[in-house]
Amino acid sequence: MEQKPNVSDNTTKIVEKGDQVEIYYVGKLENGTIFDQSKEGSPLTFVVGGRQVIKGLEDAVIGMKENETKNVTILPENAYGEKDPKKLIKIPKVQVNSIFMDNIPLSDFKRATGKDPVINETYQIQGIPWPIKVIEIKNTTVKLKHEPVSGTLIDIGFGKVTKVTTNETNLILISNPVVGTTLHTPSGVAVVADVDNENITLDYNHPLAGKTLNFEIKLVKIKKFDKPFVEIFVMSYCPFGTQIEKGIIPVQQLLKDKADINIRFVHYTMHGKKEVDENTRQYCIQKEQNDKYWSYLACFLENGDSNTCLTKTNIDKSKLQSCMDETDKNFNISSDFASGSPYPRYRVNEDIALKYGVQGSPTIVINGVKVESNRDPESLKNTICNAFPQGKRPPECNQTLSSTPPSPGFGFSGTGTNTAARCG
Repeated sequence: MEQKPNVSDNTTKIVEKGDQVEIYYVGKLENGTIFDQSKEGSPLTFVVGGRQVIKGLEDAVIGMKENETKNVTILPENAYGEKDPKKLIKIPKVQVNSIFMDNIPLSDFKRATGKDPVINETYQIQGIPWPIKVIEIKNTTVKLKHEPVSGTLIDIGFGKVTKVTTNETNLILISNPVVGTTLHTPSGVAVVADVDNENITLDYNHPLAGKTLNFEIKLVKIKKFDKPFVEIFVMSYCPFGTQIEKGIIPVQQLLKDKADINIRFVHYTMHGKKEVDENTRQYCIQKEQNDKYWSYLACFLENGDSNTCLTKTNIDKSKLQSCMDETDKNFNISSDFASGSPYPRYRVNEDIALKYGVQGSPTIVINGVKVESNRDPESLKNTICNAFPQGKRPPECNQTLSSTPPSPGFGFSGTGTNTAARCG
């Protein structure tokens, strides 16, 4: 069932910070080249002040009325910043690795090939684009040798532009990517900026860094909220979901009912029956015993012991079980789990998850718009506080919370990183 955000009936319809707006836009470079534009029927939606778009675009819509148009020039400091030379990274054009793989556990070899090793036989292993030969078998390990065809072109992230050569001891990879190629790397999106005899230069600057941008804007809709309506979509046993829950608890304790903060559940599960049951358990506690939910969640995040936490937080177990049974029936939960799908459907919040385009755990939605945030309490507090309507930001937003990211998984000891990793 979809819970509606608390929308103000303010009829002035002048954009202020904290409003959700929909705009059509055309973005042009100084030479008139269009670099981006919205499509008819698909306006860009964002919360003003929520840092979902560049600052210059947020600033431009403040004070606008519905159906008003505006042309605005945005300098780099209010767009994607100036180019940062530290974001130009050189990597070697040639990689030299041993042609041998020694001390590979027999169990790993059998798992990868599905076979027992035989001397001088070759095998295909997923992820290695050429045969592997067994050259030695020991008691518990094997020694393998790469057997590529010299001159083969493979893709190691640049497209199929890396040539493989070998000698008696080495496997040599020589990459020659095309300048301008866009790459998705573990460190983020980069563009191949230069290739010389020794190095490949990757540019991690935004493609529009250093550029002055011109926008034609038409504002088509303004929605005003009395306070931020926050929905955090998780899987109850996803380590990155529990990480953000540990980060949001201090924020909820600080803001209380001054912000409407809710835990929702992704429309599929990945961690077995225990996750299905826990999702439903938490859904029902929020639905019928909501005054005890945050205490229960904090207890559950210690070590995942739901039974102890139900007792500790005085949850009415009989009432809870009735709700879980009814929810299971209404949302076809047990049948979906028994379907045999590797990621069983979970329908409790499916309607809004699909509407928002939720992809995995965690996903944050504020006032109906997906947002990104670091997972430490201070960052989450600021993300939520930036969505308050102008003049309604409470003094609690000025209090400082911990900027240390919680660790993924259960337990409140240890620290994590402000990763964007998610389940799904």
